[in-house]
Amino acid sequence: MLSNDIENAALFERYLEICNKALENNKERFPYKEILKALHTMRESDNVEVRIINDHPQPKIMMKRKDETVEAFPCTDEAEALNAKKWNVSKSYLEDVIRNPDIYIENPALIDWEWIAE
Repeated sequence: MLSNDIENAALFERYLEICNKALENNKERFPYKEILKALHTMRESDNVEVRIINDHPQPKIMMKRKDETVEAFPCTDEAEALNAKKWNVSKSYLEDVIRNPDIYIENPALIDWEWIAE
């Protein structure tokens, strides 16, 4: 893995930590209760290919539901990537979430939950 690949994977894993914390802290509130329900409709084998958009093409990262959280893993199987949903996310958005985790954890409506929708 190239250093940029490692940087993007670490960036995205930190982003998911913040998303998971926001869901945990707000799991009884609307609409996060519904977001968790939508998350539960996904099978743990349903992967989402994450495309971090920057000036240059980025390596593929996959994510999936694991119990009541979401986890990231590197994409090593092109066939698996072809069958996965796609979610394009800007690197600047991920960096903003990581720079301001408390804002996103306290206000989960600011988190882009688009990847959960069909």
